[in-house]
Amino acid sequence: MLDRIRSALKALEPAVAGRTLGVACSGGADSTALLTALAALRGELGFDLAVVHLNHRLRGEASEADEIFVRDLAAAHGLAAHVRGEDVATLAADWGCGLEDAGRRARYAWFAGLIAEGICDRIATGHTLSDQAETVLFRLARGSGLRGLAGIRPEREPGIIRPLLGVSGSEIRDFLRERGLTWREDESNRDRRFRRNQIRHDVGPRLAEINPRWESALARTAEQALSEEAYWSEIVAVAAARVLQRGEAGIRLKVSAFSELHPAVQRRLLRTAAEEAGGAALGADHIEALRELCEPGRGSGEASMPGLTARRSLDAVMLSPPARAEVPVEPARRVEPPAELLAPDRRSRIRFEIASQHSGIGRYTEPIRAGLDWKRLPAPLVLRAWRPGDRWQSSSPSRTMKLKSLFQKARVEVWDRPGWPVLCAGDQVVWTRAYGVAEPWQADAESRECLTVREVHLTGREICGIEQWLDSVYGL
Repeated sequence: MLDRIRSALKALEPAVAGRTLGVACSGGADSTALLTALAALRGELGFDLAVVHLNHRLRGEASEADEIFVRDLAAAHGLAAHVRGEDVATLAADWGCGLEDAGRRARYAWFAGLIAEGICDRIATGHTLSDQAETVLFRLARGSGLRGLAGIRPEREPGIIRPLLGVSGSEIRDFLRERGLTWREDESNRDRRFRRNQIRHDVGPRLAEINPRWESALARTAEQALSEEAYWSEIVAVAAARVLQRGEAGIRLKVSAFSELHPAVQRRLLRTAAEEAGGAALGADHIEALRELCEPGRGSGEASMPGLTARRSLDAVMLSPPARAEVPVEPARRVEPPAELLAPDRRSRIRFEIASQHSGIGRYTEPIRAGLDWKRLPAPLVLRAWRPGDRWQSSSPSRTMKLKSLFQKARVEVWDRPGWPVLCAGDQVVWTRAYGVAEPWQADAESRECLTVREVHLTGREICGIEQWLDSVYGL
């Protein structure tokens, strides 16, 4: 077993010499064996070793006993122990997820912090070949597709490695027994309320009757799937550059470009986009629901799934975490120039200044940048979010249009409309984002004083038209 761990470690971390390798140790058989093996190899391979343990505080005195066991084990090897406690039950309630998921998220967030702080260069976890087989079987049952069948990766960001993926659980226990070592048994591992335990204790033994080496067979499937996914990832990256844009609200998908892709690429692209938008791993049913939302010719629509909200508008689908699906809108505020106010949708800052016409600020031949005739504007001036029924009058051609119609004509999607800023004088819209000053209020050669309105996106780019607005938000 040591030979396989040595080979795996060299493949995963060729430059391990001189680095500090953290070993995530729960006190169970797998992590105890990993710690023992790495302690035996550290002199030969020239790396430093530290122990990291997260106390989930789920099992009362048993959790405290696990922590003591890990501290004693670290001390027996002369290693530093980095220990932290988390109330995982509270985290699960706050995050709206299961205990297993909350514990996993808490662990990896802490591991990322240890690596970012330079306490460890890499952290090794005790995932085994048996864990790999169970994961593949679980994902197969969920219909997660070929990407899901790749199972547990040998590496994951931001620096997590799994040197035990080639070693089965039974081999682990043989290794420990040969050395007379003990480990902690987590009673929750027998709790059949957890689906993984159902696979381990009920499904696995039945599969062993068909193929005694079922774990190895499924682990090979994972290796093959991982190899194929490496090939597909390059194709998906090219497709993503054509189809996806990263915006403030989430990941925007262009439907017309998406519909040209092969269904196999579509499914992989949707998984990639959903994960990047902050969603959980999606099953086959969720992916197909997203593909249905992306069908050409379909109107508006919405779908909710774990950690994700998908909304369709015009030729786009927006994937967002639920917390970002609703745009916070600033209340209406009175404008008393000179002033600079945050736009109602909090995406830009709007500056109001008064200047004499001869200063050259009031360029009446450019309505988007032009000033408003200050003397003709009725008070008070109010900056607020647009409302259904708001109308704006253009000068070329001279006609009044509803803002909603302008949005549809310019292909402004529904998630970009809340908080769209308008400047009102009484019940009249005298200025609005991207379209500028309404025709009746534009300064002309006879205007002596102009109120100029200048909007600057939070990226620093001045917004002087709908194209620049879209470019500021999506880089189009």
